[in-house]
Amino acid sequence: DAIGLWVVRYLKELATKKEPADQEASINELDGQKPSQEKKIKLPPGTVVLEVGTPGLNLLNYWAPEDRVILVDAIRSGRLPGTIQRLTLTELLSIERGNNLTAHGLGIIEALELARLTGNLPAELVLIGIEIANEEPFQIGLSPAVERAIVPAAEMVQAELSRFNLSYY
Repeated sequence: DAIGLWVVRYLKELATKKEPADQEASINELDGQKPSQEKKIKLPPGTVVLEVGTPGLNLLNYWAPEDRVILVDAIRSGRLPGTIQRLTLTELLSIERGNNLTAHGLGIIEALELARLTGNLPAELVLIGIEIANEEPFQIGLSPAVERAIVPAAEMVQAELSRFNLSYY
């Protein structure tokens, strides 16, 4: 689905202060399309932005118990495609295992359950999820509704960073 990848690349491009044309080129490399909205977003110094693909249970390798984590992913919760949801660690832990909230088989719910059992939950975690209609293998591009959600999802990530009391440059 590459939704997390789109949002992360959007944030990384803006954080490195590249011109919008550079951002468009990097998004074009993903699948021949680009979000149609552009807006400057700044990330705090020292923020680590990672593209981890579909790590499954290996997601636990990307945080430590003292970390504050923001995940961005495609979700399937039955809402309209393009709907953006903010789910906290507490809310995610209350979701029944086996509920494939994310589109990746063994996903965030299972990784968080394993982290809970092993004492490796991050100090804080928020999922910014963009609702997709379905996951089609080999589908290229985003639906128009999901494409329109990329920039607002990135802005939600920025709001979370602000909530973490991180200063902006």
